[in-house]
Amino acid sequence: MVILARILTPADFGLFAGAMAIMSIATVLATAGLTPSLVSSESFSAEFAKAAIVISLGTCISIGGIVFFLSDLISLHFLDERLSQILQLMCVVFPFVGLKSVSSGLCQRKFKFKQIALINFSSYFLCSCICAIVLAYAGYGYYSLVIGFILNQILSSVAFLYFEKLDFSPALRGGH
Repeated sequence: MVILARILTPADFGLFAGAMAIMSIATVLATAGLTPSLVSSESFSAEFAKAAIVISLGTCISIGGIVFFLSDLISLHFLDERLSQILQLMCVVFPFVGLKSVSSGLCQRKFKFKQIALINFSSYFLCSCICAIVLAYAGYGYYSLVIGFILNQILSSVAFLYFEKLDFSPALRGGH
């Protein structure tokens, strides 16, 4: 961040902070309660995990769609039309957030805290630090922060899926 602060303007950080405020609220709404329920459920089963995948993806994609379509209105509220384009771009992460919330919850359930820390640190360092710095030096301005955020979410989701694979097969009950 110190390096980025020397390259980018305060306005770049402010614009990104506005977008992150909206994205943080939307992410909390999209994933509220899902990860804790996966971690603490006493009646955990494969069907429970499959239902969590469907609910998480559906909710995240729905919330992402709402943010996408309300982005013009949100940017009017913040008095900066650039925010609309940034939010629409950042909405790409919502399906990944949905998958990540389930796989990270399953990692927590299995006490894979070393993997969780490794994933969170590595994805942040590679994407939000290294990638963002390279893009900022290349002149991408606030988009260097946005792209770093998007890549961070995608990389961490893929890494969580690597450590805790999700079963996407349909659940069959009673021999049907």
